[in-house]
Amino acid sequence: MYTPVPKWTMLKGLGITAAQQVPLSSKSSRLILAEELVMPLLGLSPTTTATASTAGFNISSLVAFVQAGGRYVNVRSSSSHRNLQEMAWVLEEAGVTLSELFVSLHIDSADLSYTATILAVERILHSLRLSKLDLVLVGPGEAGGVSEEARELLAGSLAAVEDLRMRGQVVASPGAFDWPLDQMQRLLPLIPEPLAAMHLTFDSFAGSHMPSLKLCLMRGVPVILSGFVEQPGRLVFPMFLSEKNSQAARQGFAQRLAVLATAEWLRSKGVAVLVPGNFNSAQLVDMIRTVAHGASEQKVFLDEALQQHLDLNFWPGDLPRMYTIHFKPGATCTANLEVMSARECGLAMQELDKPGDVVTSGAAARGCTLYFHDKCSAIECAEAQFRAEGPLGAKRSVPVCQLDAAEPPEQGRTLFLSMCMGTEYFDKFCAPFLGSYRMVYGGFPSGWHSMRVWTIDVNASQLNRAKALFAGVHFEESSFEVLYRRLVDELADGTGFKDFLREDQDRTDDSRTGCFECQVGSTEFCDCDPRVHDEKVMLNNIFFLEWVLSQVKQTEGLGYQYVVVIDSDMLFAQQLARFLPREPAAEWEYAFTFYDRQHRVPWGSNEEVAKTRNAHVRINSGVQIFRYTEGVKAFLNTLLRVTLAAVDSGHAHSETDLPKEVLREFKAPGQAAIAWIVGLQNLLFEDCLVCWPEITSVGIEVSQDEKMALKIQGLPARFLNQAESVEQGILGPDTHMVHLKGLWWRLLLLNGTAHSTATRCLGWNSGAYQLWATLYLAWQPQHVVSAHVRRGQGDFCPDPSEWMIGL
Repeated sequence: MYTPVPKWTMLKGLGITAAQQVPLSSKSSRLILAEELVMPLLGLSPTTTATASTAGFNISSLVAFVQAGGRYVNVRSSSSHRNLQEMAWVLEEAGVTLSELFVSLHIDSADLSYTATILAVERILHSLRLSKLDLVLVGPGEAGGVSEEARELLAGSLAAVEDLRMRGQVVASPGAFDWPLDQMQRLLPLIPEPLAAMHLTFDSFAGSHMPSLKLCLMRGVPVILSGFVEQPGRLVFPMFLSEKNSQAARQGFAQRLAVLATAEWLRSKGVAVLVPGNFNSAQLVDMIRTVAHGASEQKVFLDEALQQHLDLNFWPGDLPRMYTIHFKPGATCTANLEVMSARECGLAMQELDKPGDVVTSGAAARGCTLYFHDKCSAIECAEAQFRAEGPLGAKRSVPVCQLDAAEPPEQGRTLFLSMCMGTEYFDKFCAPFLGSYRMVYGGFPSGWHSMRVWTIDVNASQLNRAKALFAGVHFEESSFEVLYRRLVDELADGTGFKDFLREDQDRTDDSRTGCFECQVGSTEFCDCDPRVHDEKVMLNNIFFLEWVLSQVKQTEGLGYQYVVVIDSDMLFAQQLARFLPREPAAEWEYAFTFYDRQHRVPWGSNEEVAKTRNAHVRINSGVQIFRYTEGVKAFLNTLLRVTLAAVDSGHAHSETDLPKEVLREFKAPGQAAIAWIVGLQNLLFEDCLVCWPEITSVGIEVSQDEKMALKIQGLPARFLNQAESVEQGILGPDTHMVHLKGLWWRLLLLNGTAHSTATRCLGWNSGAYQLWATLYLAWQPQHVVSAHVRRGQGDFCPDPSEWMIGL
């Protein structure tokens, strides 16, 4: 339906030749929005980061796009009249007018409401010198439009677009962008016609786009996706595993390949793609070619394994669950949760493992239902029915409804607290840790959970990148100089710390965060002493505990149920709802992690890994969990005091509140402090009174004259704090968090060297390393994954995969 592309007018220095031009004219490269209205599958949209650009477009990218055959541009209502005029002039100079393009408009938050949307559309039409827009997409409003006032503004904008369509100023019925699922559930039933299209931001970390995407697919709403170009996230790592792409990925092109492969994959799904207006010109032409080849069965970048990976992680299948059966007598669906068509009913039945035809003739009740005939009393023989109008309920019928997306999550509101020290450590450990948090919790409602991180001597550029990439993470900054001055002035006098602290206070390198003298080419196993690092970390943890206590006090009354204090050399593998339920709340008030009798390692027996020298259970202090109760603050004060005593015992060699034997038994000050407070008698390997599923009340000293009972439980480290090698390197389905603990991991991640020891090798840790590599590449997409493997005598480890060692 578009005017043929004219003879190309070149802008000086652009370098696009006629041989590179691939007009997007094939049927498979367009998306039908309505009768006689088609939208190209690839468009250009304003970047949100460019401040000195033409309406959010880089001139060279815009010209390259249209001269290579691109015929879809999206603009925003917040763009100025001058910038939009400049955009039109640039296109005219390139030999293309806006009237030849498919043009869509985003209605931003400031232009929501009936009147504001009318004015915005008229202003845009005037600026672009157009008589009509093809598509108008209404935004979600501030904070996802959750309030009634916000929904009224949205409803007004939708009505305005419908009126503009009647006037001939807009071609398609209203569309939307970035509506969360609960907003879709509440607004879609109020719209007289189906949405023309839904534009969603592709979430390459958490897949938070999938619930809204799934409902669109169920309802037959055309979908536009964007965002993966700006944040390729977890899309980068699979390029190293792809048969088609691995060689080029090892040459440093993984990020570019991830973007092109994702565009090709989305094209195969019939989804339109919007790329940012500052996208690289050469890559933009490559993407146009990829999308234009839609008529061909041959895939340029996709192989079967990569297709399966993308389908599994970023395309809705059975998950997320969207539907439920209400078996309660007389139950009905609320209006906004009703199934809207026989097609959707059939898809809902498939999700509920009830496939088959949906009966529409003679259905007993309105909506999607299961009808139990006289001789049927089981779901297997029930008949799926759909009726558009009629009574809400009927005898022997039960309704199938959407799950309410506005229901609170299963995990109680949780505040996560952690600490990151040093720029190099932040890069290799903290950033992947925060990426894993976003991967697991990025799909939750904004503000439900929160991560707060205390950073020490992390450079500003890294922090700024992290703030932009890891939504929902808040940073509080400090420095080694300030920290050590406080420690010397406030705590060190008379304890023997002062000389230890001053020995390298003036050093400017990052030696506090790893053993950098260990070189890949060394013929001997690294002989640096990890205790130097761990002692410095522990000294900082004294103030970290003070910071944790202050955070607990600050957040009282804000609705959080749990505080998770967690080391930053960890990775989330899945959310913690199993251990931190919203209702009912966990019975314990404080929980730590221990090695239970089911903790298995490939190098030895359970007792070798789980039992201390004197027959106590082994503790790992990397994860500690608190509930907001009165006893918790007393516990934290006690933990701070005993931890300081443990550090004092380790350095000053003096008798303190904590005997040296306890420190030797539990290996580290933090673990020794936990054991001392919980009580050694409660931690016996043969009869652990505080270990899951048992809960024990322990007296916590509030003052010299007062104690408070606190309910304490040890939770299995294999679930919440997996810090050991595992059989074949495979992380099990019960693994919720992985701990990259100790010197072996520091050498691998900081120096790229994988030694084989009696308890560690790359093959036994391949699952954890793959998770780390996936998240590190999301942070540093230009990185090339490789490790120098050093095998030892008597090494029975499985061979590492090729991607790990850069073959």
